[in-house]
Amino acid sequence: MKQRIVLLTVLTATVCFYAYGYVAALVNEAQRQNGIVKIIVREHNGTYASGSGVVVGDNYVVTAKHVVEGTCHVMVNAKEASIVALSKGHDLALLHVRELNVTPLPILHSPPRGGESLVAVGYPHMGDRMAFFGNAIYTDRDLVVTSARVEGGQSGGALLAMRVKDRRHHKWYVAGITVGFFVTVLGDGTKIENNNRSVSVSPVIVSEFVNKYIQD
Repeated sequence: MKQRIVLLTVLTATVCFYAYGYVAALVNEAQRQNGIVKIIVREHNGTYASGSGVVVGDNYVVTAKHVVEGTCHVMVNAKEASIVALSKGHDLALLHVRELNVTPLPILHSPPRGGESLVAVGYPHMGDRMAFFGNAIYTDRDLVVTSARVEGGQSGGALLAMRVKDRRHHKWYVAGITVGFFVTVLGDGTKIENNNRSVSVSPVIVSEFVNKYIQD
């Protein structure tokens, strides 16, 4: 009995070690994707705020609408940007940046699968690029809810999914644009934010929005 317990403990520890190693490697690689950019905006009252964005075309960046709407100056990776369009029905905005010179990230054609491993990447609190691992909890044509943690400043960043072509090749895709925390509304109207749950606009909606303004 003791031998079985020891063996089971060792096997469990080994599985946990390799699982942790896989997640750490996944997060580390996702974090290195240069297609996620930092956005700094100046408000009309002179204050500054930050967000994140995703390069989706040559010199084009998609972000969350609430990051740039109503601001007087937008910078992407320290370069001036102009607002091309604001979505009427979703929290999305498209920016143009001259000579951004960053390779675009491809967008998934359909929402991620339930339970799929995903990584939320962005620039929290005006800092460096960071990535948080999670799984898809709920997906539909419009939204993707995940267990990936998000912080202030990650709005507009990418929810990334990896697609494996073969044993030696894989590619990262945009599985959504992060727009905020998951909010629970109680019966009395009280709202409880949970930054260990993120909400993103689905890749289907992102593609439709971007394709209106960017021609292949």
